[in-house]
Amino acid sequence: MFDNRLKKLRMAKNLTQEEVAKALGLPKTTYCNYERDEREPSAMTLLKISAYFGVSLDYLCGNENKKNSPPPQSDEEAKIIDALKVLEDSEIKDLDKYVDFLLFKRGLL
Repeated sequence: MFDNRLKKLRMAKNLTQEEVAKALGLPKTTYCNYERDEREPSAMTLLKISAYFGVSLDYLCGNENKKNSPPPQSDEEAKIIDALKVLEDSEIKDLDKYVDFLLFKRGLL
């Protein structure tokens, strides 16, 4: 379901896979693998994709059919998203691992 929704969202905006991958800070091959259902994005990447296309995580993952936009960002959320744009790939991977750790610690993973 995710792969189909992702492709439909991209095509609805007349974007290439390369354009979306670049906007998300991903290698094109990684993004292509998401659309082909050959790879699953991390929690952090899902959040970035959701914000980029302006849809809810539930819609993106196939849990609902309405493209509800996420609520407006708080200052803290905006700061995190801005930081993601300037971090190196290795730093984003470290941050993603930490987010997964926090979610696991809370029993959400």
